[in-house]
Amino acid sequence: MKRIREQILETAGHLFQKRGYTCVGINEIIEKSGVSKAGFYQNFESKENLCVEWLKETHRQSEMRHQDILEEDRAPKEKVRNYFAALSDFMICREFRGCPFSNTASVVDASIDRIHTEVESHKIFIREFFVDLAGQCEFSEESAEEVGNHLFLLYSGAATEAQNLRTEWPIRTAAALAERLVTMPSPESEKDQRRKRELLAV
Repeated sequence: MKRIREQILETAGHLFQKRGYTCVGINEIIEKSGVSKAGFYQNFESKENLCVEWLKETHRQSEMRHQDILEEDRAPKEKVRNYFAALSDFMICREFRGCPFSNTASVVDASIDRIHTEVESHKIFIREFFVDLAGQCEFSEESAEEVGNHLFLLYSGAATEAQNLRTEWPIRTAAALAERLVTMPSPESEKDQRRKRELLAV
């Protein structure tokens, strides 16, 4: 049997994703969780607090999945392909609602810092994941950061537009571009270019 806290988090997460944070009230969460009002407030002081804890738990699970990907014994190109394929499969097989962090940030008032801080932390983590993945492609540190930024924007844009258009072609297109990025020759860093110019000038 699930603990009360876990049941509330699971129910609230489903409702937040389906209808949006602002459209879900505490009473509905309590009713659909099957817990008492006292049970709710023993675990969460407010809906805002509940949302923060849900985002933290969602991030924790995401963090483990992304770390597993980095540690896989696969070629970086294959990791990128599988990553985008997983997004496509998720969209086809489940009720695709987009990124829970982006969805929440889009409806929560900017003054609610605690929620926006969780969203920002998660987005920074995902960007750093792509930079680390690009680093496995034997790019220079400078180039890996640039390629990682491109991968992050491709993924984020594809997820958003796949949700908006209710089709998977943005994901397929982004996946093809991402594969090209991680297989292209590593560009010279600015430092290498400057050194080459200095040698030619001698």
